[in-house]
Parts: sequence; C-alpha cells; structure tokens
Amino acid sequence: MSTNAKPQYDSADLLLFQIVHDVRALLRKGHTRAQILQRKLEPQCDAEARYIFEEVFAAHSDLDRLMARLAVYAEAGRAAAYDWVSLDVAILGAKLQFKTALEEAGAQLSVSDTAGIRVSSSIQTVLAELFANAIRFRDPNRPLRIAISASADGDRHLIRVGNNGRSWSANHSEKMFEPLQKLEACPDGFGLGLAIARRIVEGLGGKIWAESAPGGGTFFIEIPTGDCDAAS
Repeated sequence: MSTNAKPQYDSADLLLFQIVHDVRALLRKGHTRAQILQRKLEPQCDAEARYIFEEVFAAHSDLDRLMARLAVYAEAGRAAAYDWVSLDVAILGAKLQFKTALEEAGAQLSVSDTAGIRVSSSIQTVLAELFANAIRFRDPNRPLRIAISASADGDRHLIRVGNNGRSWSANHSEKMFEPLQKLEACPDGFGLGLAIARRIVEGLGGKIWAESAPGGGTFFIEIPTGDCDAAS
C-alpha cells in the first residue's frame, strides 16, 4: 500500500540541497584543476610534493562525502511517503546494504518477533544507519552481535535494535541524535547517521531513543502502525 502524497521539502532543506549542489560543483572543479596541476608538475615533484597532492585529493574526497551525507539528511526531512513493506524486508534490505561490512566485522544478526509487522519503507534507511553505527562503534575485542525484535502495542509498533558494542554515558543518549555530533574520534564518520534516523522516524510520527548498558546498548524505534496493518 502506498499513498499518492507528493513528498515535500521545507525551505531549510531546499536551501541545504542548493548549498550541497553548489559546493560539490566547486569541489569537482577544484579536483580537476588539482589533477591538471599534478600532471604538469609530476616530473619535478619530490616525495613531499606528492604527499601534499595526496592530502589535497583526500580532503576533496572527505568533503564530497560530507556533502553527500548532508543531502541524505535533507532528504530525511521530507514529509513521509508511506510505501509499506514488511519489517523483515526492511531488515533484509539494510543487511544487504552493509553485507560486506557486517561480514568483515564478523557480525551475527538475530531477528525475532517481527512476523506480520509492516512499516514504512523508509525504516530500511533507519535500520541501515543503526547497522552502520553498530559497525563503527563495535568492541574490537569481540565479534559484533546485533539483535532485532519488535512488538505491537495498540496503534504503535516498538522495534528494538541492540548490539554488543561500546556503551556510552547516559548523558550522551540524547545528544548523540543531534546533527554533526561526534561523541568520540571516528575518522570515517560525520556525526549524521543517528540524526538522519531521527528525522525519518519523527517524519513518520514516531520517536527514537537509545539506552546504554554494560556491554552494549539498545536503540528503540516507536512508530504508528498506520492503516496498512488493518489492511494486511
């Protein structure tokens, strides 16, 4: 089941899209010019000059990745379009998206009590962001374990996504969902994953929160059931 409502963007998200577009255009231009300069100077380049060029290209790449993530954040702010899928399909989609990274982390994923539960297809993106977070902050001393379960309570679904990664201070349980918040040094992240997840869930009329515990933590996603459950 899906609605015919056209997704809408607010003015702040439209501005962010425009900024991302313009910055990425400037990055492409700068990257091309740097490549031309590198080829021109290559015969005279010493080790230090080559290192500087590598750092310039790496900085361009990192900034482009940040712009891509900001675009995803803006996209998450759209009014929700309800394309309903089973929760199991959403989980599978998120798992396939991070198949290689999960395998490299030696991750084991367990799923229980999800049969018959249907959710907006955008929940797949929420789960993917939680998988990415679990992989990034896993405990290096043990294989990663991710456990997903769900339950229904009246007109609400509660989805629980737990993992055995590094725990965090309870004081950070709210702050970690704010955009660009990095609670510890992480070279391959920008502090946007959980903010993206929150924007999607809140756009669905739900809420998301996290609770830390010794040896890991759990993320809770509470969302309305919608009309799809009654029709399924």
